Amino acid sequence: MNSLFKLLNHRLAYHIYFWGLLLAAFIFIGSSTKGLNYRLQMSFAFLFPWMLATYIHFYIHTQLFSKRKYYIYIASAILIIVLFGYLSELSVNKILSDSNFDRSGYVDVILILAVTTGLRYFRRGINQQYRMQEMEAKQLNAELNLLKSQVNPHFLFNTLNNLFSIAQKNDDNETANGLLKLSNLMRYMIYESNVDLVSLEKEINYIENFIELQRLRFDNQEFLKVDLQISGNLKSIFICPMILIPFIENAFKHGVSVENHNSIDISLAVENKTLNLKVKNSITNLKNGTGKKNSGIGHNNVIRRLNLVYPSRHILTINSDNEFFDVDLKIEL
Repeated sequence: MNSLFKLLNHRLAYHIYFWGLLLAAFIFIGSSTKGLNYRLQMSFAFLFPWMLATYIHFYIHTQLFSKRKYYIYIASAILIIVLFGYLSELSVNKILSDSNFDRSGYVDVILILAVTTGLRYFRRGINQQYRMQEMEAKQLNAELNLLKSQVNPHFLFNTLNNLFSIAQKNDDNETANGLLKLSNLMRYMIYESNVDLVSLEKEINYIENFIELQRLRFDNQEFLKVDLQISGNLKSIFICPMILIPFIENAFKHGVSVENHNSIDISLAVENKTLNLKVKNSITNLKNGTGKKNSGIGHNNVIRRLNLVYPSRHILTINSDNEFFDVDLKIEL
């Protein structure tokens, strides 16, 4: 699409389109009682003075009007109208000696200058809007990449610390399993999430691996209960990568303590192209005085990403009190 726009909007091509249309109008819409040779002569008689007037006017417009030399520009424009208006009438009378054109060459020149100047400003406006959209798209992409890069290293750092603690205590398959889960997460983040959209199935697989890694923090699995419910048709559903995990990571960050029984309820449903994620957890860390009621940079970033990627297509509801933190996210895919 961009290549086609640039081709159609090329400066030389743009002028060829305009004069080509006028030439076609004279040839095919001209007098039906005259032959092709007469129509070509008529086209030259009218178009030649118009083209000279147009490009001379473009030059003085750039040199004078754009530099705010308005009085000199007005005088020059009047001179062009008088000169080429006379030339237009002379050209028609000389080339088409038997013509009965009762037209004013001066009015014709005024009209052609008004039309070509208007088209010039219109083209500039279109080009400026296109450049702004292109710049906004590049800026948006850069901002999204920055937001994702801020979330991922933070999570990797915390996960590696957890695995390091496990490795100190146990030299067994548990550690190997944790490292395998971590490698899967890293592979997804580094190689598969650097696109605009990923399949929802891959995103869910990432969430499941993340939950399994979090389970490794507990020697007694009874201390952590995670209820993950997934429903709906997930096939052929695509989503912005890493858009769901911050809410789940936040649940473990503020809702899990190795000293207490913990429970996290996660449900993800897809119905009629609408994704609904619900996450509910107790605020254990807040009770212990070690956590904060807000979710920090990860939570703020994902809210910003939602506004950028799904503007007017998502509803995020967050409720919290002294005991529970509840997230309800709906996205129109």
